[in-house]
Amino acid sequence: MKSMEQFLIIVLVAGGIHAHVSVDETTCDLTKNTCPCAPLLKGTVYIQVMTDASGREMKCLKVLPKVNITVFNIKKEKITTDKEFNNRLQFIIKNGTLKITNVRRNDSGHYSIEVFNSNGVQEKNIHFTLDVKALVPVDETTCDLRTSTCPCSPFLEGTVYIQVMNDASGHEMKCLKVLPKGNITVFNIKKEKIMTDKELNNRLTFIIKNGTLKITNVRRNDSGQYSIEVFNSNGVQEKNIHFTLDVKDNGKVEGMGTYCDGSKDGTKCYRALGGTLDIHLGSISEILEYQLLKRSLKIFNVKKNMISFKTTEHRYLFLSNGTFRINNLSRSDSDNYTLQTFDSDGRRSDERILQLFIQAPVSSVLLVSECLSQGEMRVSCSSEGGDSPQYSWTLDGRKLTDAELLSVNNESNIITLKQNVSGRLVCSVRNNVSDVSKEQMISTCGAGILPLMGGVLSALIIFLIVAVAVMCSRRKKQKNKPTKQEEDDQAIMFTDVSLTQQQGKQVVQRGEMEVETE
Repeated sequence: MKSMEQFLIIVLVAGGIHAHVSVDETTCDLTKNTCPCAPLLKGTVYIQVMTDASGREMKCLKVLPKVNITVFNIKKEKITTDKEFNNRLQFIIKNGTLKITNVRRNDSGHYSIEVFNSNGVQEKNIHFTLDVKALVPVDETTCDLRTSTCPCSPFLEGTVYIQVMNDASGHEMKCLKVLPKGNITVFNIKKEKIMTDKELNNRLTFIIKNGTLKITNVRRNDSGQYSIEVFNSNGVQEKNIHFTLDVKDNGKVEGMGTYCDGSKDGTKCYRALGGTLDIHLGSISEILEYQLLKRSLKIFNVKKNMISFKTTEHRYLFLSNGTFRINNLSRSDSDNYTLQTFDSDGRRSDERILQLFIQAPVSSVLLVSECLSQGEMRVSCSSEGGDSPQYSWTLDGRKLTDAELLSVNNESNIITLKQNVSGRLVCSVRNNVSDVSKEQMISTCGAGILPLMGGVLSALIIFLIVAVAVMCSRRKKQKNKPTKQEEDDQAIMFTDVSLTQQQGKQVVQRGEMEVETE
């Protein structure tokens, strides 16, 4: 085994990985995981048996109902294999790894590996299962929650059948996706009718008679922890089933997938927090010496096909096809990565820089609408999670026009729609690693009725004010009107005054006349 391949296995052990390396390569770690190892038909599988098999003897058996078959024997670090595995099986002593190439269907089965020390004393007996998967179609996966608690690993854009129970007739169910901030109800089943979350609309079905959950067009964000609560016909909970979906790449290159082209200088890659990244370093098999740095920190260097890691980070892998992988991406992985190559004289011949940005994906979107007094509608859109989210709106599949929009507040993600606007309103929230949307059917707020009601109300108020004023005026007049006695008294007083004034006038006239006659 060449040193590059030996290194591949060492790194896989250090990271404790049980995942697809590429479409036709699978790695399984028996030191950490007892779940079945599921290589692809005609592919290659690397099985980590122990960290180092130096000085040990081994015997591997394929367990059959009638007679076990000896798959291989190792004595004094020499291996003999069964004819079925001739030229397909290798064991790397220094890192305790079993490699099988050109995997066949009949390789599926139960195996045991007996390990002895140098004195011939048995140290352990390791049991494992090979479950060979057909390469075509790669878009269908079956998982059985009745018999296995291992993660269910469907392919991206494929279909998964999840056996929950034998028969769900007469049962009620509630399936939750478990999230740190709040669980999401995936589906509810009552009286054999199902209601699903919008994220799984038209993608999820549940077959009552055989208790099977089916999800089509599997998405990356379907990965996660789930629980299914099962109730009997009386509403009493019978069981709570927990399972994990771990969506795998189907080998396609996507803008938001795991692949990133590091063969070109200045490449920018955006990946989701907690995800996986594969950086393809280009055609480097003929280069005698090269190294990869994260800013100024050296990650690894390769010289004459001898590879050496300069960090103890267990999330890093280097694959035999010239791909550098980072698992379980964290924010600290955001940085500049530099690949430096050197000529035969040790002089730097080329340098390529890749910029990596890790972002939290948008997890959910919420729409809230309210009617305003003049018949307009205010709609707010908010998102949970997600770094640097960007918002956009559509109505019936097209962008909103100025004739429909009264105002837009980009900072608070609030829009105000004019009167008589209706249809399917969608708010989409996206960043460089995710794209989530929420839709709502909106109808008019009664734009023609509200102004009319407002006018009638105003007229009514004015009428009431005028009526009150008239009544007050009449009451005041009645209060000031004199009684009959008061009218008679005023008439007598007026007569007396008049007579007195007339008499006085006569006296004055007489006096004046007398003065004149003198």
